[in-house]
Amino acid sequence: MHLTKGDSIATKDRDGIVTIEEMKQLAIANEQMMSGDNPAYFVISGIISMIFCGDESNPRPMFYLACQLCKKKVIDEATGYRCERCDKTFKDAVPTYNFGLVIADFTDSHIFSVLGDAGEEILGMPATQFYEIHDNIGVVKDLCNRLQFKEVSMLIRAKLDIGRLQNDGDPLSNVRFVVAKNAGHSSKKDSEMLLKRL
Repeated sequence: MHLTKGDSIATKDRDGIVTIEEMKQLAIANEQMMSGDNPAYFVISGIISMIFCGDESNPRPMFYLACQLCKKKVIDEATGYRCERCDKTFKDAVPTYNFGLVIADFTDSHIFSVLGDAGEEILGMPATQFYEIHDNIGVVKDLCNRLQFKEVSMLIRAKLDIGRLQNDGDPLSNVRFVVAKNAGHSSKKDSEMLLKRL
């Protein structure tokens, strides 16, 4: 399927499923998004092929400790958790999901960022509960492995990441694709999407 700047297969109104390849093409064709003005939204469907959770030699935290007020990352100090944004120190911090996963379909695969509540929907547990088990890498890997090859449909937010602007000639390297929420997987909708492309 050839896409031009005028094509609008999926929007914030979630009017259809796009393939991962189409999502990438539509993202870089979206002038408002690529100018940094507005994010673009897409619904994709595929399988989880990997969740980045590290291993015994290099465990990767799948969360960060956040401020109770503004949700920004805090600094663990001897007196408590300091939020530079709020300029306050708190006794407790809020574990908040922040991890990457790979979703693949029949056209391509891509790494997506997963933040906050979207992580809870994917992993099936609140970040506070995950925080209690995060030191047990065996349990965490088992959780991630159980989700491998799971069929999912996700609402994806694509936004130009000013902090990532690169000059390698590939505009996609400047775009951050984030799982906004679970879109409710439907085999029927997947089949309809495939039929439209035959």
